[in-house]
Amino acid sequence: METMRKLIIGLLVAAAVFVLTDFSAAAYCEYRLSKALREHSQLSTDPEVTIHGVPFTVAAIRGKFPQVEIRARGVHRDQMRNTYIEALLSDVEISGGKLFAGDYADAKVETILGRMRIDVTELGQQLGIPDLEIVPKSEQKVKEADQDALPTNDGVVFSGTVLAGGKKVKVNVRANLFISAGALRIVAQELVVDPDEGLPAEITEADQPAIVARFSTVINKLVLPFGAIPRKAWAEGTQIVIEGTSTKVEVALDDLQIK
Repeated sequence: METMRKLIIGLLVAAAVFVLTDFSAAAYCEYRLSKALREHSQLSTDPEVTIHGVPFTVAAIRGKFPQVEIRARGVHRDQMRNTYIEALLSDVEISGGKLFAGDYADAKVETILGRMRIDVTELGQQLGIPDLEIVPKSEQKVKEADQDALPTNDGVVFSGTVLAGGKKVKVNVRANLFISAGALRIVAQELVVDPDEGLPAEITEADQPAIVARFSTVINKLVLPFGAIPRKAWAEGTQIVIEGTSTKVEVALDDLQIK
C-alpha cells in the first residue's frame, strides 16, 4: 500500500509539473508573438494572442495548432484612426522550434477569419456628427405597415444631431451597409420617424434628402488581418463590423499586413 501511495503521489506530482510546464510554454510563445506583432505591424499596444493546442507541447512537437486567435486595439487605418482588429486562424502549421525561436515566417493556414471593428464614435467624427449612435433593434419604432423595412444583418439605424431650420435636431436614419471594391459603403436610405411623434417641426420635406445624406459615407481600402478578403458588414452594439475570409494561405504570423 505504501508503494502504491508513493506511486500515485509521484504520478500526481509529475502531472502537475507537466501541466505547469505546458502552460508556461504556451504563455511564453504567446508573449513572444504578441511582442513581435506589435513591432512588425506597428501597433500602439501589445495585441492579445491565444495559441490553442492541448497539450500545447504535443501540438508544438507535431507542428500543428487547431487555432490561433489575435486581437489588436488601436489600429490605425487611413480614415479610421482607432479600429479594433480580430483574426482567427484555423489549422495552423508551423514547427514548434520556429515558434519558440520567434521565426514566424511561412506558417500554413487552412482558414483565416478576419474582422475590423469601427466604433460608432469614430465614424461620427468622420461624418461630422459627434453624437452619432447606433439604435438597438429593440428600441426601433416603426409603423405596423413598415415591419418589412426593419434592417437585416446588413442594415443599421443611426441616431445623431443635425441642423434643421437653424436649430439642432436629433434624428434617426436607416442605412444599408455594402462591401464593394474593397470599400465599406454606408448608404443612408430614409429618416426613421417615431409613429407616435412624427417628424420634428424644424424638418421640412425639402430638408429631408440633405439630412439623410449626412449619414452616408465610404471607407476606402479596407485591409483585414493577414489579407482576409472583406465580404460582409453589419452593426453590433456600438460598432460596425467588417468580416472577411481567406483559405489555404501562407503567412508570417507576426505581420498583420494592415499597413
